[in-house]
Amino acid sequence: MMLGGPPEAPRTTLDPEHGAAAWPAAPADEAAVVAEWVQFHAGWAYVYDDGRVLWRTDGGHIRQQRLSPKGLDLVREREIDPASFVVGRASIPANALAEPVPIEYQPSNYAICPVVVDSAGFLKVMFPADQIEARLPEAVRTLVAGTAGSFRHGDWGGTAGPGGPDPVQTCFILGSDRAKAVWSHTNAHPTEPGTGGVMQVGYYTYGTLTMTDGTTMLFWSLPILPHGVGGSWGG
Repeated sequence: MMLGGPPEAPRTTLDPEHGAAAWPAAPADEAAVVAEWVQFHAGWAYVYDDGRVLWRTDGGHIRQQRLSPKGLDLVREREIDPASFVVGRASIPANALAEPVPIEYQPSNYAICPVVVDSAGFLKVMFPADQIEARLPEAVRTLVAGTAGSFRHGDWGGTAGPGGPDPVQTCFILGSDRAKAVWSHTNAHPTEPGTGGVMQVGYYTYGTLTMTDGTTMLFWSLPILPHGVGGSWGG
């Protein structure tokens, strides 16, 4: 499988004297889900116990908005449906929102996972990251050293993903800056030009790496949500 092209962004390297130790561990950004909604080909929404609401419409990026204490109570009491953030925002009372305008979600952590996709761009195979780590280019291998861990991709909107309805994979779990440093070494995926070397914030990104054995492997990066998953496969 030979994919990719010339790099499209400056590549980040490490001071060899410090290596991976120069990067902090992936920071904690944890919160419990109070309510959630997922609908295939529509989107998903999560409400957290710290008042944050994260949602994504089908094809869009992840958005964030904070509820007021009153708004969080209304969600707990089922007076506000999480679906309202995707398909009915006019029904959300103004006093339920601590922030009047949503912003783009800025993930603290990302998972970078080796994968294979079919001609339509759908995932077919998920490789355990620790099994291919030794074949990574040296600069990338240094960046990801010691970061492989179990990652749950999320809910698949009632559909079966490549690893089953709730796929789990060993991926590289990285803080945002470190993940972007890794991604600066990737090349663009041929069906998604412009994505290699530049990680999309709050969305998944495909890119390729040329391995030490000369083969090209496809990776995707996914933002990790506060409850530890990569979101929901809303469509």
